[in-house]
Amino acid sequence: MSNKDIAIWMNDMLIKNRRLDQSHAAHLILKQWGKAYLYQNANGNWAINKPILDAFRKLNPPDVVWSRGSQVWRFRMPYDPPTGRMVS
Repeated sequence: MSNKDIAIWMNDMLIKNRRLDQSHAAHLILKQWGKAYLYQNANGNWAINKPILDAFRKLNPPDVVWSRGSQVWRFRMPYDPPTGRMVS
């Protein structure tokens, strides 16, 4: 399994569900492919390795945003700023 393969899987999940929760994605990656694709952040939670996230962002349609408060990738809503990929 490559970083790009996991990024494609994440993008497929995002498109299918219209959102992708980071902690849920990390849990599924751990369960399906193991710790090699994750690290534990400062809070002790599993987080997705940067090369996977970089590949994932390149696959995202332009209307996908990262909601920092919810820790979720989702499609842009009318109330979101029209530019930028990070929202509250």
